[in-house]
Amino acid sequence: MFGSGNYCEHRFNESVEPMGNTVNVWGKHLSNDAEVAVINPNGELIGGFPGCPDCDTVRGWCSPEEILEIMNWASKL
Repeated sequence: MFGSGNYCEHRFNESVEPMGNTVNVWGKHLSNDAEVAVINPNGELIGGFPGCPDCDTVRGWCSPEEILEIMNWASKL
């Protein structure tokens, strides 16, 4: 998630819709970070992210490298 209201650089940018959708997705509203959640096959949110074991069910302001680390971690759950 990288739109307004999400834990990312556009958190307080009301010109970016909540899901990160914009008229010009490839324009000025690109985000350098994102909010991430991991959901298991039962639809439950999983916490305890790598690099942030105390994070509840979402982790904010993640760089692309951190997102890759989370994806690799989640793939082994």
